[in-house]
Amino acid sequence: MKKILVVLMALFFATGAFAQNAGAKFDYNLWGLAYGAAGSWGSDAKWDYQHIRVRPMFTAGNENIKGVVRLQIDEGYGGNDSPGPLSSAADDAAGPFARNKAVKVQYAYLQASNLFMQGLSFTTGIAPYDYPLIADTELALTGVNYDFGMGNVTLAYAKVNEANRYEKFGSKDNEDVQAYIIDATIKTGVVDIRPALFFINAGKEYMLVSTYNKFKVYMGALNANADMGMFGFDATFAYLKASGKDPAGVLDKLDTSGYGVDLNINIKPDKGMEIGVFGTYTSGTDGTDPKKANFAGTVADLFGGGDTVGKLFLLQRGGTQDFGGVQYLEVWKNDNYGIMAFGISAQYTMDKLTFFGQFGYVMLAKKYASGDKAVGTEIDVKVSYEVVAKTDLFLEYAFVMAGDDGVNSENTQQILWGLKTSI
Repeated sequence: MKKILVVLMALFFATGAFAQNAGAKFDYNLWGLAYGAAGSWGSDAKWDYQHIRVRPMFTAGNENIKGVVRLQIDEGYGGNDSPGPLSSAADDAAGPFARNKAVKVQYAYLQASNLFMQGLSFTTGIAPYDYPLIADTELALTGVNYDFGMGNVTLAYAKVNEANRYEKFGSKDNEDVQAYIIDATIKTGVVDIRPALFFINAGKEYMLVSTYNKFKVYMGALNANADMGMFGFDATFAYLKASGKDPAGVLDKLDTSGYGVDLNINIKPDKGMEIGVFGTYTSGTDGTDPKKANFAGTVADLFGGGDTVGKLFLLQRGGTQDFGGVQYLEVWKNDNYGIMAFGISAQYTMDKLTFFGQFGYVMLAKKYASGDKAVGTEIDVKVSYEVVAKTDLFLEYAFVMAGDDGVNSENTQQILWGLKTSI
């Protein structure tokens, strides 16, 4: 891995030198987050660890074509050659016993602009893709985008799973999964409207939930957002329908559907002050109705894993640490049941000092077998200070009072501190 990284770095710096000679540009930036965390889950579990995540990005090209590479380095402080559930994994720990393989190529793509005509661009490689409620990740995709002034439209093909380069080899058939995406943005001058259609299908041997093959997923989504100074909002609705077959012929044909809704409203009553209201609902199933789908889990599986990230620091993994770290709360392990989360937030900025607080309540969309729907109530606070431009020292605290859902029975709290920068 280290040799590969050295070669990549050498190639990009060499490309930068060539680009300067050829009249092109070479640029780079860096995003970094270093934090420490300490917390407890009832009286049974306590944690205390430190972590660093760095994302250097390099861009080389001219006004018509560019290449982009972004790396991600994730390291836990201290080595551990035999990781357990409460410790840093051996491949992302820094120390005398660390294997130091916690570096991955997050982006690696080429993009050509004004291809054949003004406003037409072409992208191929491992590139970022995000759509509220559906994806916030990198995909192996090839796509074209046309900017028509009042908006743009993207047609893309993404390879989700490539189990084998052979489509058929002996008795083994196709296990590929691919997605076809139509994603448009229309700018009205006040509100941006973003409709999208997704079609995902899989080869004969790829199994959905270890039971069905030949599955197909049709998904439609609509996002609308606006920033009107004192008032702004971001709203998304998404609906999916999935079908598949049991290769053994024992179960009925899969025919299921699910949906998700997300709404964020922001009000700025005075300079430096912002008040927010938020809510998320994702449909789920308790297993009694085969026509009801777990929306969040299905979408996460189709687009390479990861859970829906919301506002609340712990219950929705919306804190500064984002992903990674210790996750004791079981709501995401039982997301077959879906969730309903809503709350209110307030933020006040005074020169370089920012205060933030929020209160939220989370419940399951479907009742868990041995309990109620209530997952818990969460209170979050955060203070940050801008030491230099785009660099903050921060301290945040989250407390979850557990509900009666039959899954989480212990209160949870966590304090997080660190440094975050973008240069």
